[in-house]
Amino acid sequence: MSGPTVVLVHGAGAGAWAWELLGPELDELGVAHVEIDLPSSGSEPAADAGVVGDAAAVRDLLDSVTGPVVLVGNSYGGVVISAAAVDHPAVARLVYVAAFMPEAGIPIMNQLAATDEFMAALTFTEDGRGGLDADAVAGIVFQQADAETARAAIARLRPARLSDMDIALPAVAWTAIPSTYVVCTEDRSIPPSYQRQCATERATVKIEAPFDHSPGGSHPSELAAILAAITAEVTVAP
Repeated sequence: MSGPTVVLVHGAGAGAWAWELLGPELDELGVAHVEIDLPSSGSEPAADAGVVGDAAAVRDLLDSVTGPVVLVGNSYGGVVISAAAVDHPAVARLVYVAAFMPEAGIPIMNQLAATDEFMAALTFTEDGRGGLDADAVAGIVFQQADAETARAAIARLRPARLSDMDIALPAVAWTAIPSTYVVCTEDRSIPPSYQRQCATERATVKIEAPFDHSPGGSHPSELAAILAAITAEVTVAP
């Protein structure tokens, strides 16, 4: 494969598996891709796991990729890519898919937007990790996925340790790197109104699609086509 590499960053509590249906679709389109497991969503995340550690892990991955990168974040992954890509020479484009797109200098927690359904489904473990109620998550995160895909995803979700969501990022990458925001109009987790605001006021390009919160599982071919079109616009030096 030639061209940019798409680096895929999942949301809180998920893993690289969140892109397992998208990967073959990107392969069919000749788009190179790499997925990452964020430390905060591991089986036993460290006590200080969170944005800083996740961004460092993504940055380490970026250092290992040859050529330009299209860095994609879904949900909480939008926070991570906003921090990880700051001043990184490999990142040619940022893509936010139903994702948070934080500003610098404001505590991250104060910028998060969620639907009432999402807030009602939040759960916490005794050690402070956050997740979603298993009975509710299908209807607010995976409602457009087929039943088998939704069941498999829910079975692999883990509560995430986000210990530092009260920090303010000193800088965010989207102020210097071109970005595309994919507004998922059927999202029941992050309000589409918030997504449109980010897409209009912060992103370089806005795309709207009738997707749920996790189109990597519900609309992998359509999302792959969107990402392939974005990578096609990135110039690769000879």
